[in-house]
Amino acid sequence: MKAEIKIPIVCETEGCPNFGKKINEVTGPKKKEDAFYAAYGHGGEDDEDFCPLCRKLGVAKDPEDVKCKEKRSQKGGRKSPKKS
Repeated sequence: MKAEIKIPIVCETEGCPNFGKKINEVTGPKKKEDAFYAAYGHGGEDDEDFCPLCRKLGVAKDPEDVKCKEKRSQKGGRKSPKKS
């Protein structure tokens, strides 16, 4: 199971109707978190990271952990207890 994070991108342009609202969310592996923050604002952003109303680059906020589910195989899954 790989650890993933979600990074909310929020508009922080005062006076914009989207001020304080999430405009995008980036999901990726936790191990690349530092690289994302280092590149963001320096060419590492997508068009979706800009507010659609004021066209300013949104702010990358603190990440949220994503709970990844492991796939269970059909064989050898949890067995029901025997009835006595």
